[in-house]
Amino acid sequence: MDLDYYETLDEFRNDLLTTAQAAKLADVKPTVIRQWVARGHLNVATKGGTEIRDERGWPRYWRLDVAKAEFKTRERARRAA
Repeated sequence: MDLDYYETLDEFRNDLLTTAQAAKLADVKPTVIRQWVARGHLNVATKGGTEIRDERGWPRYWRLDVAKAEFKTRERARRAA
């Protein structure tokens, strides 16, 4: 999504994503998002110390956290190459 869509950084930071949306943003498969969570690269969004999940119990992720995790993992890949 175009950053111009967001009027403030807070709107960008507070945007919640599903696993599929996070994967699309990071240009990876949803399984990679789940791997990032398992490896500690990405946390499930929290509010007041409680994880944010949908009505089915599926996790949500802050858009900014997904962008940071994507940058960090790609940076590691560039250094390893």
